[in-house]
Amino acid sequence: MRSGRRLTSVGTAVFIAAGIIYYLINGNLGREEKTFGQNDAVVVSVHDGDTIKVKYEGRTESVRFIGIDAPELDQEEWGKKAQERLYSLIPPGSVVTLEFDLTKRDKYGRLLAYIFTRDGKFVNELMLRDGLAMLYTFPPNVKYTEKFREAQRYARENMLGIWGKNGLSMSPQDFRKSHKK
Repeated sequence: MRSGRRLTSVGTAVFIAAGIIYYLINGNLGREEKTFGQNDAVVVSVHDGDTIKVKYEGRTESVRFIGIDAPELDQEEWGKKAQERLYSLIPPGSVVTLEFDLTKRDKYGRLLAYIFTRDGKFVNELMLRDGLAMLYTFPPNVKYTEKFREAQRYARENMLGIWGKNGLSMSPQDFRKSHKK
C-alpha cells in the first residue's frame, strides 16, 4: 500500500513539474522575454535566396546563410523563385534567430548564420529540401552539413525545384564565375 502511495506522489510531482515547464515554454513568460532573445534579429529585406538584411544588435547587417548557395537573381527563373520562397518563409518584419558557427563573418563583412523562424523552422535546410538552393560548405562552418546533405538528397530524389525537369543548368558558383561583373 505504501509503495502505491509513493508512486502516486512521484507521478503527481512529475505531472506538476511537466505542467510548469509547459506553461513556461508555451508563451506564458513575460512578453519582453519571449519576443526577443540574444541572437534574435528582425528581417529588414530579402536580397536573394541566401542573403538577407536584418536589424541585429542595433545595426542593419547583411546575413549570408551558411551551407547553402541559391541561384543568382538573374540565373534563369530559379533566382527569383528562390528569393520568393525565402520571402514567404521570412518576410520583412519577421523575427528570426541567428545561430553562428565558428566563423561569424565572411570576407565581405557579412554575418554568416543558420536561420531559424520563431516557430522553429530551419530556413537553410528548408531551402535545400525545397530544391531552391545547393549545398555549399566552407570549413570550419560545417555544423549541419549532414542534415543539409540529407535535405539536398531529398530534393534531388524527388526532382524538386532546381533538381526537376527544366531545372538549373549551371551551379550558382559556376554562374557567378562566368558572369563576373
